[in-house]
Amino acid sequence: MSKQYFSESENSNLSDSDNILETSSEVVSNMIRSDTTLSSSPGALSSHSIVCAEPVTTFLPECKISVGKIIIKITDTVDKINYVRHLTEKSDIWIRNSKYFPDFNSFYIAIHTSLKNENEYVESTITRSGHQEITIVFTHEGLHSFIIPIILQKEEDRIDRMEKNIERLFSENKYLKEQIDGIKKSLLTKDNSETSVIVKKQREG
Repeated sequence: MSKQYFSESENSNLSDSDNILETSSEVVSNMIRSDTTLSSSPGALSSHSIVCAEPVTTFLPECKISVGKIIIKITDTVDKINYVRHLTEKSDIWIRNSKYFPDFNSFYIAIHTSLKNENEYVESTITRSGHQEITIVFTHEGLHSFIIPIILQKEEDRIDRMEKNIERLFSENKYLKEQIDGIKKSLLTKDNSETSVIVKKQREG
């Protein structure tokens, strides 16, 4: 009985080992087939390929009204540049497009809500016109359709102000140099004329 028990036990262990080996082989085969399928599938390649992310320019809009003045500010969060435009009731943009709005405050509300994507009637798109300016285009399609482009200029920063100061100093230095040269010429002309008078008197004497 004991011998038979051990014999059956050994047989059982062997069969279990065979089962484990077979199962392991199947798992490995499935993994290989899976890898082969993934490598041969265009979709799988694209999903496993490395994509290099490029910086995307993000514009952060802001619009407020103060003492009858609409202040539009767009911040380029990538380049850290602010673009600004002030509008009043005397601005050409308002004068040209006032026919589409009941009053100046309604114009502000349309701009403000559109920039916040809260206006289903007026759509706004922001595009870069150059390093010094960007353009916002407000579009409405309906009974009284309109397209209103508004250009925002780059807000002066510390470097811009320094450059302007340097240009101003160069301009002032050029002006002073011209003035000094003019004075020198006048003095030289005066000295020459006085010398001529003295020589003439000496000859007459």
